[in-house]
Amino acid sequence: MKNLSFARIKDFVFAKQGRIGQALLLFVSFFLIFYFVSIHTKASANYTPLSAKIPFYAENVSANPSINYQIAIEKKDSSAPDPDAESLVIKCNQSGEFTVVVTEPGTYEYKIYQTKGNQAYVDYDKKVYDVFLCVINDASGELGYTVSATLQGSSVKPDKISFANRWTKPDPQPQPVQPTEPEDEAERNATISNIISFKTGEYRIVRIAVYAGIMLLIGIAAFVYVFVKKSSNKAPVKNAENE
Repeated sequence: MKNLSFARIKDFVFAKQGRIGQALLLFVSFFLIFYFVSIHTKASANYTPLSAKIPFYAENVSANPSINYQIAIEKKDSSAPDPDAESLVIKCNQSGEFTVVVTEPGTYEYKIYQTKGNQAYVDYDKKVYDVFLCVINDASGELGYTVSATLQGSSVKPDKISFANRWTKPDPQPQPVQPTEPEDEAERNATISNIISFKTGEYRIVRIAVYAGIMLLIGIAAFVYVFVKKSSNKAPVKNAENE
């Protein structure tokens, strides 16, 4: 009985006299497809765009607050929305955030890392984070999101995306003692001339002192000679008078 009924229906639909049934079947199929597509499109179109924030931090572990942190972000999934910037610069003990505008639920993956700078004596943090932006449809029909991250090369799941650059204070280097030299040849020659003149003046004074001493000795000797001679000439005269 069942086979008979099925056969009759089949004949009615696919036989020449059943063209109305074929048209009806096609109409129902297109209606169902259109219904499900319109429901999905309507649901997606009703979402209010949401600005999701992905924060990051620069730790205060350095005595040099002028160190820059250039934090970059890349999409790991081509379907992920573009962030508002490819990189941001912050300083020590500051925070920043990337903004991603999402329009529908989904899980989007990004990579966040620090671009190495060229400041002297700075050891730049090389950590790389895999970031997951999970966008959901909450009970009220609005979009919500959560942000989580994992550290590449480690099983540790950090509670925040942070970087810590370290600054090594250079040791003071002893400055070599530079000999004081004249700036040019003229000054050098003038300095040498002054030294020679000074030394020549010293020698001249010494010579004069020596000559004066010799003359003084000669004078003293002559005085003594004359005095002795006069004394010897007077002595016989006195003896003759006495006789």
